[in-house]
Order: sequence, then C-alpha cells, then structure tokens
Amino acid sequence: MPEPAATAATARLDRMGFAARPRFPSPRHQAMAHFLAANGWNGAAPVPLAADASFRAYFRLRRGDDSAVVMDAPPPQEDVGPYVAVAAILRRLGLSAPEVLAEDRAKGFLLIEDFGDDTYTRLLQRGADEPALYTLAIDVLAALQHAAAGAPTPDLPQYDEERRSPKRSCWSIGTCLRCSACRHRSPCARNIWRCGARFCRSHASPFGRPSCCAISMSTI
Repeated sequence: MPEPAATAATARLDRMGFAARPRFPSPRHQAMAHFLAANGWNGAAPVPLAADASFRAYFRLRRGDDSAVVMDAPPPQEDVGPYVAVAAILRRLGLSAPEVLAEDRAKGFLLIEDFGDDTYTRLLQRGADEPALYTLAIDVLAALQHAAAGAPTPDLPQYDEERRSPKRSCWSIGTCLRCSACRHRSPCARNIWRCGARFCRSHASPFGRPSCCAISMSTI
C-alpha cells in the first residue's frame, strides 16, 4: 500500500491531468510519487516543463523558496546512468551542470538542481548582448576541450555514426541541404548525417569523440 504522502502526491498529479496522457500511465504516477516522498518533496506538485526529443519528461518542484527538477526517464527506453556520469564529469572539470540531488536508476527518476528558465532564446528576447552570450558559449567549449585533454576517457558509449543516425531519432530533417564536400544533393536526411560524420571524424576530441559534431548536427 502506498504511504499517505505518496498517495497525496499521486492525487496531485491526477488533478493536473497527467492521468489522461498515455505517456504517464498510473504505475508511473505512483513510482514518481514514491520517489518524491522518499526524497523530501512529497508536498510539492510537479509542474511540467518543456519536453525534449526523447521519452524523458521534466517537472519543476517548488517548496517555499526552494525548487528542483525531477526527470522522468522511463526504462527501458531511457537510461539515466549516462546523464549522471556526464554531469559528474562536467562538474569535476569545473564546468556548470545540474547537481544530481537524488536518483533511482532502476525506475528512471532523477532529482536535479533547477537552473531556472533563462535560456539563450529568452535572454536574447529580453535584449541580452548576443555576441557576449555566444562568446561565452565558445569559451565554455574551449575550456571543455582543454580540460578534457588530460582527463581519462569516460566509460560511455561511443558517439559513432550509428548513434548519430536519423534511424535512432524521433524526428527527421525535412529539408534538403547541399554539401559542398561531397557534392551530393538528396532529400534523404541520412546523407546529411553522413556528411557530418566525415567532418567529425576529422575533428576528433581528446575523448576520441567529435569536438563539435553534437552541437553542429543538432542545429541543422
């Protein structure tokens, strides 16, 4: 039987309308409620945040002046292990990444630090200095490359051509680009990724992975 606090948290999720969404079946409700109750957030109602191109979902929690984010990454579609590993690497290198406050890897839940809503898009819409922001982003990439040069290779899957393939993505590139490198024109997204893969292999990072491909390909 669920504990009273967990049951109350589940009821809050139901009142927010999650029960009507097939992505959040009732067992998932209860699992999240138990996770929140076990980690001191049983009085907070999860508020949905923007989704990404995956099975993951994110919710903001508030408790007085404190806030946190809960990641719902349902197995077997998702694995929170790589996220935890990469966040630890970035923080160890002195870079900014959300602190993992609590985790349940078996059930696919993370409680992470809330970095707020100030994305680059929102900052620019409010009149922020565009060159300064992108200079900062480039400086961070350079710092990551420099710090990674002397770091051990993390035990993570190689970001190879198959992992970059559109077959592994839930979205497709609905446009036709012209690649001057291979002089090939095709509406097939796979050719775009193959062109990018050739570039990435010639610009390997100290981790044996592309230094800029993940960012470049995600912005096509």
